[in-house]
Amino acid sequence: MRALSPSPSTAFTPASEGEVTVELGGNRRNDGVPNPLALPVPLPVIADPESELLNRAYVGWTMPGEDGLAGTRVVIGRQRIAYDNERWVGPVNFRQNDQTFDAATIEARPIAGVAVRYAYLDRVNRILGNNANGHWGSASHLFAASTNRIPFGVTTAYAYLLDLKPVPRLSSATFGLRYEAVPENTDGLTFGLEAEIARQSDYGANPNNFGVTYTLLRPVARWEDTTTLSVGWERLGGDGVNALQTPLATLHRHNGWADVFTTTPVNGLSDVHLRLMQELPDTGFVTNPKLDLRYHEFRALRGGARYGSEWDADLNFSVLSRATLGVRFAHYDAKTFDSDTSKLWLYVEVQY
Repeated sequence: MRALSPSPSTAFTPASEGEVTVELGGNRRNDGVPNPLALPVPLPVIADPESELLNRAYVGWTMPGEDGLAGTRVVIGRQRIAYDNERWVGPVNFRQNDQTFDAATIEARPIAGVAVRYAYLDRVNRILGNNANGHWGSASHLFAASTNRIPFGVTTAYAYLLDLKPVPRLSSATFGLRYEAVPENTDGLTFGLEAEIARQSDYGANPNNFGVTYTLLRPVARWEDTTTLSVGWERLGGDGVNALQTPLATLHRHNGWADVFTTTPVNGLSDVHLRLMQELPDTGFVTNPKLDLRYHEFRALRGGARYGSEWDADLNFSVLSRATLGVRFAHYDAKTFDSDTSKLWLYVEVQY
Protein backbone atom coordinates (compact mmCIF):
# COMPACT_ATOMS: atom_id res chain seq x y z
CA MET A 1 0.00 0.00 0.00
CA ARG A 2 1.11 3.57 -0.67
CA ALA A 3 -1.48 5.16 1.59
CA LEU A 4 0.78 6.16 4.49
CA SER A 5 4.48 6.97 4.53
CA PRO A 6 7.13 5.36 6.74
CA SER A 7 7.10 6.28 10.41
CA PRO A 8 9.64 4.48 12.60
CA SER A 9 8.16 5.52 15.96
CA THR A 10 5.23 7.26 17.58
CA ALA A 11 5.59 10.97 16.91
CA PHE A 12 3.86 14.22 17.86
CA THR A 13 4.51 16.88 15.23
CA PRO A 14 3.61 20.58 15.41
CA ALA A 15 4.28 22.69 12.31
CA SER A 16 3.70 26.19 11.00
CA GLU A 17 4.46 27.99 7.76
CA GLY A 18 3.98 31.56 6.57
CA GLU A 19 3.88 32.79 3.01
CA VAL A 20 4.30 36.12 1.22
CA THR A 21 3.55 36.73 -2.47
CA VAL A 22 4.72 40.05 -3.95
CA GLU A 23 4.29 41.32 -7.50
CA LEU A 24 7.58 42.65 -8.87
CA GLY A 25 6.21 44.34 -11.98
CA GLY A 26 3.39 46.82 -12.49
CA ASN A 27 -0.29 45.90 -12.29
CA ARG A 28 -0.50 44.53 -15.84
CA ARG A 29 -2.12 41.16 -15.34
CA ASN A 30 -5.32 39.44 -14.29
CA ASP A 31 -4.42 37.91 -10.91
CA GLY A 32 -7.90 36.47 -10.32
CA VAL A 33 -8.95 39.20 -7.87
CA PRO A 34 -11.50 41.82 -8.99
CA ASN A 35 -9.74 45.16 -9.42
CA PRO A 36 -11.54 48.33 -10.59
CA LEU A 37 -8.19 49.82 -11.69
CA ALA A 38 -7.23 46.87 -13.89
CA LEU A 39 -6.35 47.38 -17.53
CA PRO A 40 -9.38 47.61 -19.84
CA VAL A 41 -7.97 44.96 -22.19
CA PRO A 42 -9.04 41.46 -21.04
CA LEU A 43 -6.09 39.32 -20.00
CA PRO A 44 -5.83 35.59 -19.22
CA VAL A 45 -6.04 34.76 -15.53
CA ILE A 46 -2.82 33.83 -13.71
CA ALA A 47 -4.16 33.46 -10.20
CA ASP A 48 -1.14 34.51 -8.14
CA PRO A 49 -2.30 37.68 -6.32
CA GLU A 50 -0.28 39.50 -3.69
CA SER A 51 -0.90 38.11 -0.22
CA GLU A 52 0.58 37.58 3.24
CA LEU A 53 -0.87 34.73 5.22
CA LEU A 54 -0.40 31.84 7.58
CA ASN A 55 -0.20 28.98 5.12
CA ARG A 56 -0.02 26.05 7.54
CA ALA A 57 -0.37 25.61 11.31
CA TYR A 58 -1.20 22.17 12.61
CA VAL A 59 -0.44 19.47 15.12
CA GLY A 60 -0.08 15.87 14.01
CA TRP A 61 0.20 12.53 15.72
CA THR A 62 1.49 9.35 14.09
CA MET A 63 1.52 5.80 15.44
CA PRO A 64 3.54 3.14 13.57
CA GLY A 65 2.14 -0.17 12.46
CA GLU A 66 3.83 -3.52 12.94
CA ASP A 67 5.67 -3.25 9.60
CA GLY A 68 7.20 0.16 10.34
CA LEU A 69 4.82 2.09 8.10
CA ALA A 70 2.48 4.58 9.72
CA GLY A 71 -0.52 2.68 11.06
CA THR A 72 -2.54 5.74 12.12
CA ARG A 73 -2.03 9.43 11.46
CA VAL A 74 -4.14 12.30 12.80
CA VAL A 75 -3.63 15.96 11.80
CA ILE A 76 -5.63 18.90 13.15
CA GLY A 77 -5.26 22.48 11.93
CA ARG A 78 -4.37 24.31 8.73
CA GLN A 79 -2.83 21.73 6.40
CA ARG A 80 -2.24 20.59 2.84
CA ILE A 81 -4.39 17.72 1.58
CA ALA A 82 -3.56 15.83 -1.61
CA TYR A 83 -5.69 12.81 -2.49
CA ASP A 84 -4.89 10.40 -5.35
CA ASN A 85 -4.18 12.37 -8.56
CA GLU A 86 -5.62 15.58 -7.03
CA ARG A 87 -8.60 15.60 -9.41
CA TRP A 88 -10.97 16.14 -6.47
CA VAL A 89 -8.81 17.51 -3.61
CA GLY A 90 -5.32 19.00 -3.82
CA PRO A 91 -3.00 21.83 -2.71
CA VAL A 92 -2.67 23.57 -6.14
CA ASN A 93 1.04 23.75 -5.39
CA PHE A 94 2.14 25.03 -8.79
CA ARG A 95 0.76 28.43 -7.77
CA GLN A 96 2.68 30.92 -5.62
CA ASN A 97 0.12 30.40 -2.85
CA ASP A 98 -0.96 26.88 -1.92
CA GLN A 99 -4.54 25.86 -1.30
CA THR A 100 -4.77 24.64 2.28
CA PHE A 101 -7.58 23.50 4.56
CA ASP A 102 -8.58 24.18 8.15
CA ALA A 103 -9.39 20.57 8.80
CA ALA A 104 -9.17 17.45 10.90
CA THR A 105 -7.85 14.42 9.01
CA ILE A 106 -7.24 10.82 9.96
CA GLU A 107 -5.63 7.97 8.02
CA ALA A 108 -5.45 4.40 9.29
CA ARG A 109 -4.74 0.84 8.21
CA PRO A 110 -7.26 -1.30 10.12
CA ILE A 111 -6.15 -4.55 8.44
CA ALA A 112 -3.30 -5.59 6.16
CA GLY A 113 -3.78 -4.36 2.61
CA VAL A 114 -6.52 -1.86 3.47
CA ALA A 115 -6.22 1.87 4.25
CA VAL A 116 -9.01 4.27 5.19
CA ARG A 117 -9.08 8.03 5.45
CA TYR A 118 -11.48 10.75 6.60
CA ALA A 119 -11.29 14.54 6.57
CA TYR A 120 -13.62 17.19 7.94
CA LEU A 121 -13.07 20.54 6.18
CA ASP A 122 -14.02 23.60 8.22
CA ARG A 123 -12.54 26.17 5.82
CA VAL A 124 -10.90 26.19 2.40
CA ASN A 125 -7.99 28.64 2.10
CA ARG A 126 -7.82 29.15 -1.63
CA ILE A 127 -4.95 30.28 -3.87
CA LEU A 128 -6.31 33.86 -3.80
CA GLY A 129 -5.02 34.22 -0.22
CA ASN A 130 -6.38 37.01 1.97
CA ASN A 131 -8.15 38.62 -0.97
CA ALA A 132 -11.77 38.65 -2.07
CA ASN A 133 -13.12 35.10 -2.36
CA GLY A 134 -9.90 33.75 -0.87
CA HIS A 135 -11.55 31.75 1.95
CA TRP A 136 -14.61 29.54 1.90
CA GLY A 137 -16.44 28.40 5.00
CA SER A 138 -17.18 24.69 4.80
CA ALA A 139 -18.86 21.77 6.52
CA SER A 140 -17.52 19.09 4.17
CA HIS A 141 -16.76 15.41 4.70
CA LEU A 142 -14.25 13.34 2.68
CA PHE A 143 -14.31 9.56 3.03
CA ALA A 144 -12.20 6.94 1.22
CA ALA A 145 -11.00 3.36 1.53
CA SER A 146 -8.15 1.83 -0.51
CA THR A 147 -6.88 -1.69 -1.02
CA ASN A 148 -4.10 -3.41 -2.92
CA ARG A 149 -5.88 -6.77 -2.76
CA ILE A 150 -7.01 -6.35 -6.38
CA PRO A 151 -4.03 -7.43 -8.53
CA PHE A 152 -1.35 -5.08 -9.87
CA GLY A 153 -2.65 -1.80 -8.43
CA VAL A 154 -4.55 0.18 -5.80
CA THR A 155 -8.34 0.45 -5.81
CA THR A 156 -10.02 3.34 -3.96
CA ALA A 157 -13.70 3.90 -3.21
CA TYR A 158 -14.59 7.41 -2.10
CA ALA A 159 -17.40 9.74 -1.07
CA TYR A 160 -16.77 13.49 -1.12
CA LEU A 161 -19.59 15.54 0.43
CA LEU A 162 -18.83 19.22 -0.18
CA ASP A 163 -20.89 21.85 1.66
CA LEU A 164 -19.28 25.15 0.66
CA LYS A 165 -21.08 27.98 2.43
CA PRO A 166 -20.20 31.08 0.30
CA VAL A 167 -20.65 29.18 -2.99
CA PRO A 168 -23.63 26.84 -2.50
CA ARG A 169 -23.85 26.15 -6.24
CA LEU A 170 -20.53 24.29 -5.90
CA SER A 171 -21.78 22.10 -3.05
CA SER A 172 -21.99 18.50 -4.25
CA ALA A 173 -21.94 14.84 -3.30
CA THR A 174 -19.54 12.70 -5.35
CA PHE A 175 -19.31 8.91 -5.05
CA GLY A 176 -16.66 7.14 -7.06
CA LEU A 177 -14.33 4.22 -7.67
CA ARG A 178 -10.72 4.55 -8.85
CA TYR A 179 -8.10 2.02 -9.93
CA GLU A 180 -4.43 2.86 -10.50
CA ALA A 181 -1.60 0.55 -11.58
CA VAL A 182 1.74 2.36 -11.89
CA PRO A 183 4.34 1.03 -14.38
CA GLU A 184 7.27 -0.59 -12.62
CA ASN A 185 10.70 1.02 -12.53
CA THR A 186 12.62 -1.62 -14.43
CA ASP A 187 14.45 -2.25 -17.68
CA GLY A 188 12.34 -2.94 -20.73
CA LEU A 189 8.70 -2.09 -21.37
CA THR A 190 6.09 -1.98 -18.58
CA PHE A 191 2.45 -0.91 -18.53
CA GLY A 192 0.06 0.81 -16.16
CA LEU A 193 -3.50 2.08 -16.04
CA GLU A 194 -5.67 4.76 -14.47
CA ALA A 195 -9.42 4.12 -14.56
CA GLU A 196 -12.11 5.97 -12.63
CA ILE A 197 -15.86 6.44 -12.56
CA ALA A 198 -17.92 8.74 -10.34
CA ARG A 199 -21.40 10.20 -9.99
CA GLN A 200 -21.94 13.74 -8.73
CA SER A 201 -25.22 15.31 -7.54
CA ASP A 202 -26.37 18.38 -5.64
CA TYR A 203 -25.71 18.51 -1.89
CA GLY A 204 -26.13 20.86 1.05
CA ALA A 205 -27.63 24.24 0.16
CA ASN A 206 -27.12 23.84 -3.59
CA PRO A 207 -30.29 25.32 -5.18
CA ASN A 208 -30.00 23.12 -8.27
CA ASN A 209 -31.10 19.54 -8.75
CA PHE A 210 -28.76 17.50 -10.97
CA GLY A 211 -26.84 14.28 -11.44
CA VAL A 212 -23.81 14.01 -13.77
CA THR A 213 -21.09 11.42 -14.38
CA TYR A 214 -17.29 11.46 -14.44
CA THR A 215 -15.13 8.87 -16.22
CA LEU A 216 -11.40 8.51 -16.84
CA LEU A 217 -9.45 5.91 -18.80
CA ARG A 218 -5.68 6.38 -19.18
CA PRO A 219 -3.31 3.53 -20.13
CA VAL A 220 0.40 4.22 -19.52
CA ALA A 221 3.57 2.66 -20.96
CA ARG A 222 7.12 3.14 -19.62
CA TRP A 223 10.33 2.24 -21.42
CA GLU A 224 13.73 1.79 -19.71
CA ASP A 225 12.78 4.11 -16.80
CA THR A 226 13.34 7.13 -19.07
CA THR A 227 10.33 7.40 -21.39
CA THR A 228 6.68 7.41 -20.34
CA LEU A 229 3.80 7.64 -22.79
CA SER A 230 0.13 7.88 -21.85
CA VAL A 231 -3.07 8.44 -23.77
CA GLY A 232 -6.33 9.20 -22.00
CA TRP A 233 -9.97 10.11 -22.26
CA GLU A 234 -11.54 12.12 -19.45
CA ARG A 235 -15.25 12.99 -19.44
CA LEU A 236 -16.88 15.53 -17.11
CA GLY A 237 -20.65 15.40 -17.52
CA GLY A 238 -22.99 18.33 -18.16
CA ASP A 239 -26.73 18.51 -18.80
CA GLY A 240 -26.93 21.96 -20.43
CA VAL A 241 -27.65 23.70 -17.11
CA ASN A 242 -25.30 22.10 -14.58
CA ALA A 243 -21.94 20.40 -15.04
CA LEU A 244 -19.63 18.30 -12.89
CA GLN A 245 -17.29 20.60 -10.97
CA THR A 246 -14.15 19.92 -8.89
CA PRO A 247 -13.63 23.20 -6.97
CA LEU A 248 -11.09 21.77 -4.48
CA ALA A 249 -8.88 20.11 -7.11
CA THR A 250 -5.39 21.00 -8.25
CA LEU A 251 -7.02 22.20 -11.45
CA HIS A 252 -3.76 23.21 -13.15
CA ARG A 253 -2.82 19.51 -13.38
CA HIS A 254 -5.89 18.65 -15.46
CA ASN A 255 -7.40 19.76 -18.77
CA GLY A 256 -4.48 21.88 -19.93
CA TRP A 257 -2.01 24.29 -18.35
CA ALA A 258 -3.65 27.30 -20.00
CA ASP A 259 -6.37 26.87 -17.32
CA VAL A 260 -9.22 27.47 -19.77
CA PHE A 261 -11.35 24.68 -18.27
CA THR A 262 -11.00 25.26 -14.52
CA THR A 263 -14.80 25.54 -14.59
CA THR A 264 -16.53 22.79 -16.56
CA PRO A 265 -18.86 24.16 -19.29
CA VAL A 266 -22.58 23.40 -18.80
CA ASN A 267 -22.53 21.02 -21.79
CA GLY A 268 -19.76 18.99 -20.17
CA LEU A 269 -16.21 18.34 -21.28
CA SER A 270 -14.50 15.56 -23.21
CA ASP A 271 -10.70 15.74 -22.99
CA VAL A 272 -8.78 13.29 -25.21
CA HIS A 273 -5.12 13.76 -24.36
CA LEU A 274 -1.64 12.47 -25.08
CA ARG A 275 1.41 12.87 -22.83
CA LEU A 276 5.11 12.13 -23.33
CA MET A 277 7.56 12.40 -20.43
CA GLN A 278 11.23 12.02 -21.30
CA GLU A 279 14.19 11.99 -18.90
CA LEU A 280 17.26 13.49 -20.57
CA PRO A 281 20.98 12.82 -19.93
CA ASP A 282 22.83 14.81 -17.27
CA THR A 283 25.25 17.42 -18.59
CA GLY A 284 27.87 18.76 -16.20
CA PHE A 285 26.30 20.58 -13.26
CA VAL A 286 22.81 20.13 -14.79
CA THR A 287 21.14 17.00 -13.43
CA ASN A 288 17.79 15.27 -13.82
CA PRO A 289 16.61 17.21 -16.88
CA LYS A 290 13.03 16.25 -17.78
CA LEU A 291 10.80 17.10 -20.73
CA ASP A 292 7.00 16.90 -20.43
CA LEU A 293 4.92 17.30 -23.61
CA ARG A 294 1.08 17.21 -23.72
CA TYR A 295 -1.70 17.55 -26.26
CA HIS A 296 -5.43 17.97 -25.51
CA GLU A 297 -8.46 17.82 -27.78
CA PHE A 298 -11.52 19.35 -26.10
CA ARG A 299 -15.16 18.78 -27.06
CA ALA A 300 -18.59 19.18 -25.51
CA LEU A 301 -20.13 15.96 -24.23
CA ARG A 302 -23.62 17.30 -24.93
CA GLY A 303 -23.90 18.22 -28.61
CA GLY A 304 -20.31 17.30 -29.54
CA ALA A 305 -19.11 20.83 -30.38
CA ARG A 306 -15.34 21.14 -30.70
CA TYR A 307 -14.19 23.55 -27.99
CA GLY A 308 -10.55 23.72 -29.07
CA SER A 309 -7.15 22.08 -28.64
CA GLU A 310 -4.05 22.75 -26.57
CA TRP A 311 -0.29 22.09 -26.67
CA ASP A 312 1.69 22.14 -23.40
CA ALA A 313 5.42 21.79 -22.75
CA ASP A 314 7.60 21.86 -19.64
CA LEU A 315 11.39 21.51 -19.34
CA ASN A 316 13.06 21.50 -15.93
CA PHE A 317 16.38 20.45 -14.42
CA SER A 318 18.33 20.56 -11.17
CA VAL A 319 21.49 22.55 -10.48
CA LEU A 320 23.92 21.52 -7.71
CA SER A 321 21.12 19.41 -6.16
CA ARG A 322 19.76 22.57 -4.56
CA ALA A 323 17.79 24.41 -7.19
CA THR A 324 15.27 23.42 -9.83
CA LEU A 325 14.92 25.66 -12.89
CA GLY A 326 12.18 25.31 -15.42
CA VAL A 327 10.21 26.80 -18.26
CA ARG A 328 6.56 25.97 -18.99
CA PHE A 329 4.46 26.95 -22.00
CA ALA A 330 0.79 26.46 -22.86
CA HIS A 331 -1.14 27.41 -25.99
CA TYR A 332 -4.91 26.93 -26.32
CA ASP A 333 -6.33 27.16 -29.85
CA ALA A 334 -10.01 28.09 -29.50
CA LYS A 335 -12.74 26.88 -31.86
CA THR A 336 -16.13 27.39 -30.18
CA PHE A 337 -15.17 28.00 -26.52
CA ASP A 338 -13.27 30.91 -24.96
CA SER A 339 -10.45 32.57 -26.94
CA ASP A 340 -6.90 31.76 -28.06
CA THR A 341 -4.64 31.77 -25.00
CA SER A 342 -0.87 31.50 -24.61
CA LYS A 343 0.99 31.47 -21.28
CA LEU A 344 4.69 31.23 -20.44
CA TRP A 345 6.23 30.59 -17.01
CA LEU A 346 9.84 30.73 -15.88
CA TYR A 347 10.29 29.25 -12.41
CA VAL A 348 13.00 28.59 -9.85
CA GLU A 349 12.74 26.51 -6.69
CA VAL A 350 15.54 26.49 -4.12
CA GLN A 351 15.87 24.11 -1.19
CA TYR A 352 18.07 24.56 1.87
